[in-house]
Amino acid sequence: MNRTTVLDSLLRRTVNAAALILDFAERDAVCGDLAESGESGSQALREVLGLVVRRCAACLRGWRPWLTLVGLTVRKERIDMVCRGVSNGSR
Repeated sequence: MNRTTVLDSLLRRTVNAAALILDFAERDAVCGDLAESGESGSQALREVLGLVVRRCAACLRGWRPWLTLVGLTVRKERIDMVCRGVSNGSR
């Protein structure tokens, strides 16, 4: 096995791991399309990661994820303030 074959095999495994983020039906379609197209490992990885990023970005378009993030951040800050107060003995 030469170096290019080893690298391509590693990239294909990475593609399969990245495709796990997608829904089953979408993952099946994407992997089938990539197998038929015969793209190299680096091209396949670029395609799958691009799709994964677009799907994740689509989840962040609404207001609910951002409200959840703000709520969790505020809650964490409150817990940190209480813990700092207890550790300082000023409670």
